[in-house]
Amino acid sequence: MNTSEIIQIVLFFGLGIALTPPVGKFMARVFKGERTFLHPLLYPVEKLIYRLTGIDVAAEMSWLKYLAAVCIFTVVGFVSLMAILMTQQWLPLNPMALPNLSWHLAFNTAWSFTCNADWQSYSGESTMSYFSQTLGLSVHQFLSGAAGIAVLAAVARALKRASLKVIGNFWTDLTRCTLYIVLPLSILWAIPLAWQGVPQTWKPYVTASIVEPYTTQVQKTDDKGNPVNDAAGKPVMVDQKVDSQLIPIGPVASFESCKQIFTNGGGWFGVNSAHPLENPTPLSDFLEMLAIIVVPMAQVYMFGLMVGNRRHAWTLFAVMLSLYVLSFGGVLRGGPAEPRARRRPL
Repeated sequence: MNTSEIIQIVLFFGLGIALTPPVGKFMARVFKGERTFLHPLLYPVEKLIYRLTGIDVAAEMSWLKYLAAVCIFTVVGFVSLMAILMTQQWLPLNPMALPNLSWHLAFNTAWSFTCNADWQSYSGESTMSYFSQTLGLSVHQFLSGAAGIAVLAAVARALKRASLKVIGNFWTDLTRCTLYIVLPLSILWAIPLAWQGVPQTWKPYVTASIVEPYTTQVQKTDDKGNPVNDAAGKPVMVDQKVDSQLIPIGPVASFESCKQIFTNGGGWFGVNSAHPLENPTPLSDFLEMLAIIVVPMAQVYMFGLMVGNRRHAWTLFAVMLSLYVLSFGGVLRGGPAEPRARRRPL
């Protein structure tokens, strides 16, 4: 390894570990309902949400009611997202006039994003409209991440209150996590990503002229756009000159930041962070890798604070970090082995 690589590794692990106590402590304060530095700005919004939705902050739930609330939230989110994906061609924010998704692709995508797996069997730039990406998939990247952290907070309360029958209020936990944790961290990461060149725009895709035009063969189509075949049923091919390329853009930075911080899988583009517009520079690559570990590391510290056993949290953290470092080292030392020089027979 050269000096630059060593510095990157030290910064990666050093920043991740250094951010663990302050971020974890902040997350614990949020779920305990304690005042944070964001309260002057966000507490009025929180109270307004409770007033509009009828949430009683003081009313805690049993584990069964908490589970029921999580299930209701998941089902409603799944149905609404599937509806968006199957009707996107009639919805706004579709400058490229992309068609609706088939029911099975919509089902697969909606379910995976609702449960925070975000497994993709599509290329976002050629399948999803801006409406589907931002008000559909991105919303679930925020909310599913918040719901997962809320469940962890409920588990911590259950361990802390072993003799009690209530573990908190899911709707309160979801609201606080979204307002005080998910949104601020996503905004904090989206700004440098946009600065590094990740697109953040609602404009249609850009057409760029290519440096070396070329000619290729494509199947001929009729006036209605249907493919033309000859008498034998074989496709009729014609020459087509290619002198331009469509560059997909959109509000990518805001989508990407939440995807990385809350370990969602689905990217704006089909190849995710391997796309040059989703990850354009070495700095953006470092920030996106760092984003993946910040919240998972902080969650362990938060868990320790909420159960009242900080030593237990650091023990878990040390075990998880050790396994991560070992796997990291294995990958770092991996790769194709250099060929050995053959010995000549004596």
